[in-house]
Amino acid sequence: RYPFASHAPASLEEKRGARRSLGVSEDGPIVGNAGWLIPRKRWDVFLRVAEKVGKSRPDARFLIAGDGPERASLDALAVDLGISDRVHWIGWQKDLDVFFRSLDVLLFNSDWDAMGRTPLEAMTYGVPVVASVAHGGLGEVMDSEAHGFFLKEHDLERLAGYVVHLLNRPALANSIGEAGRMKMKMDGDSGR
Repeated sequence: RYPFASHAPASLEEKRGARRSLGVSEDGPIVGNAGWLIPRKRWDVFLRVAEKVGKSRPDARFLIAGDGPERASLDALAVDLGISDRVHWIGWQKDLDVFFRSLDVLLFNSDWDAMGRTPLEAMTYGVPVVASVAHGGLGEVMDSEAHGFFLKEHDLERLAGYVVHLLNRPALANSIGEAGRMKMKMDGDSGR
């Protein structure tokens, strides 16, 4: 069985409360990711996609839970890209429940991940996932665009396009998020 519990998607008031507790804007879309700030996790891709998303959705904010040796260089990259005022670094979190409840989209990128935990957890919360993993098994779970968008390469334009597509179509984002949640629930219940 997957070691993930299924969660009811956050209501609008729960989402706003989660954002308040994290010190980020209650209104406007939030795209996030959580993890160790190391090179193989490709946070540079996350930030470059954030810059592209911001051109279409200047109201979007980007939430990063985690820390690591790449933090200073990633801060500098956010400044170079002109998005440092839209990127919120919240550090390691003991419990990611509030983090997942605050998101509109999870953007996950990695060069190597056997099976990325963060996108799977996001799916259990009904958060739609856009992911690129060069080497790993996430595509075995995200095997249909009905429950998320998965790429085997870090195509910045396509990743940004998927994120903007979801942000501009909340009903579709909710549908994809719920389909992902149900997939995780059914796969976990079946013992796959």
